[in-house]
Amino acid sequence: MKFLNIRYILLLIMITYYCGTYGQRQEILSNMISYTFKGDSEVDIVDYDFDLKLYKKPLKNKKGFFGIGLTSSYTMLDYDIAIPSENELERFYDFGIAFSHLRVWNKRWSSMVVLRPQLSSNFTSEITYDDFNPSALFLLNYSKNRQKNRLSFGLAYSANNAIGVPIVPVLSYWKKINERAEMTLGFPETSLAYKFSPKTTITSLIKFDGFNYNISENFKIQEEVVDYISYTELKIGLELKQKLLNIMNVKLLTGYTLARNLELVDESLDKVHAFDMKSNFNISLGIGINIDGKKKRSKE
Repeated sequence: MKFLNIRYILLLIMITYYCGTYGQRQEILSNMISYTFKGDSEVDIVDYDFDLKLYKKPLKNKKGFFGIGLTSSYTMLDYDIAIPSENELERFYDFGIAFSHLRVWNKRWSSMVVLRPQLSSNFTSEITYDDFNPSALFLLNYSKNRQKNRLSFGLAYSANNAIGVPIVPVLSYWKKINERAEMTLGFPETSLAYKFSPKTTITSLIKFDGFNYNISENFKIQEEVVDYISYTELKIGLELKQKLLNIMNVKLLTGYTLARNLELVDESLDKVHAFDMKSNFNISLGIGINIDGKKKRSKE
């Protein structure tokens, strides 16, 4: 079943990624591998994600920062059926640069601007404009107490937005319930986290995930042109986050996919061909390096 417009889901995934990365996370490097057990599905999918913070400069009087980072993804597809094309549809890549600027205006208000040019494709021919998928985000953040809550709202831009307009509104809310628990409300992820100890956190969550890649050499299926390959999934799960050696975080997420869609689509993201994808158990493993942990360790 096609539960929501694919491009809209992917746009919101990007929005939540930025809100989480620059609002809460302090990792300078993270690496994640995700796999859903294939079962009777026609396609097996493995995802690798890599995120590196290259540069971060505090603003004057510590009123924010300017940062530069690199992001990349690698998706590997293994088909159990004859694919409807002679094209290379097994390996897809995403490479991006993220420029971020956080400005604290007073005790309650701050703003965030993120620019992210990126290339997303199987890169089987020379790079074209179709491989380029820039995005941008502008947020205003309001908080009575920055350590306890935050309401974020603003605008997001995506060059390949199929909902009719390239700019859409953004809204998210984060709250620290007590010294051990916090929650995030929004789409594509809603979660509740509980800290059992300073080094161990368990998070229950429900979230959308997915990808959208350009196909370098377009082809036809029954006279319809295929431009992109798109995947979406809705999953629930539990994530264990364990801090090691004061500088490293290990994350293990186990869950179940409630719905999955893998489609070959045209330029407007209308379905041309859909693969049979079954729901099954999902597992993700990630490692993060924390710069604050390094500083603390050096003082000990």
